[in-house]
Amino acid sequence: MSMVKRLCRRLLCGLTALCMTVMLLVPCMAHADYSTDVLDSIVKGYSRKVSVILATADGEMIYSYQPELYLSGASLIKLPYAVYVCQKLSAGYRSLDETMTYTKDWYHGGDGEIVKGAYGTDYTIRELLDYMLRVSDNAAYDMLVHLFGINEFNAMIKSWGYNVSIATPSPRFPGMTAKFIHRAMLEMQAHCNDGECWQVCWNALRNSTNVKLRNVYPDDMGLAVKYGEVTTVHHEVCFVEDEMPYVLILMTGIVNEQPDVAFIESVGLEVQEVMKDYNATPPLYGDIDYSKTVNASDAARVLIAAAALGAGGTLGLSSRQQKAGDVNFDGDVNASDAALILQYAALAGTGSETAPEDFFVSVEGE
Repeated sequence: MSMVKRLCRRLLCGLTALCMTVMLLVPCMAHADYSTDVLDSIVKGYSRKVSVILATADGEMIYSYQPELYLSGASLIKLPYAVYVCQKLSAGYRSLDETMTYTKDWYHGGDGEIVKGAYGTDYTIRELLDYMLRVSDNAAYDMLVHLFGINEFNAMIKSWGYNVSIATPSPRFPGMTAKFIHRAMLEMQAHCNDGECWQVCWNALRNSTNVKLRNVYPDDMGLAVKYGEVTTVHHEVCFVEDEMPYVLILMTGIVNEQPDVAFIESVGLEVQEVMKDYNATPPLYGDIDYSKTVNASDAARVLIAAAALGAGGTLGLSSRQQKAGDVNFDGDVNASDAALILQYAALAGTGSETAPEDFFVSVEGE
């Protein structure tokens, strides 16, 4: 074990014990922050099945409701399949300019443009990716599955930790959760500038059709969206290029094959209000776990993150958490920050009404 790892382990053990002691003594000290109460009432008032995730692009979960509810994924499966195709193309397997001929073997009902064309038409992989994501073309999806297969795709999904798979000859519409499709959108966005294949997919998502949430978002706010719809569900997974980019996933059960547009739009409008408040509300210094208190559990979170980084991993904190955790304002989140958080927790335990921001600014540079 390296010296860094031993030091991190000793520091973690010692201060974690202190954290647990202080946690028993510290009262809760609430602070004003953004609220998801209205969003929660809208979502919970929906009379059908619903699953929602609202999270920043760098990992902070702002709101979730039944994120592991298992629903028919419908055409959302095309998003992770596009991730897989781009991985294969980036590795040199096939080319965007390679063509495949549309024949009656690839005719399917439902969404799409290819079925409106003539048999014998050649389509490049570039075009198939665009059609699959922009207009959710079923024939394009089936043709890509024929070209790129299912086994490695299923292995990729398993490596993500999810039990979602497709099979042939009908590879569409496996069940999935909002949590799973959240991962797929983050994977696509993370690589959107990594090469032409990724850019083709991202441009298609930014221009995708049949998206109800576009009705309530300003035209100048970039939305990359994949929707999925069958007779029983309507889903939309969005990456929103806001001041703080975020992901909104809305998966809904429907009846009579009609999505509840009013509900979808009300969620979209309230999410924008939540994010306005979020962007206008500075993080509470020291509040790493978003409990709206500053106490020993926050110090423990800092130590765990610092230990992971010292062991060769990543800090594992969102940008907002890093800003909140850097209470000595030196640009790093480490054990010295944890020690200051514990000092504040001890002070609060004595009944002091000193605000966290006042306390940490007062010790800056000491």
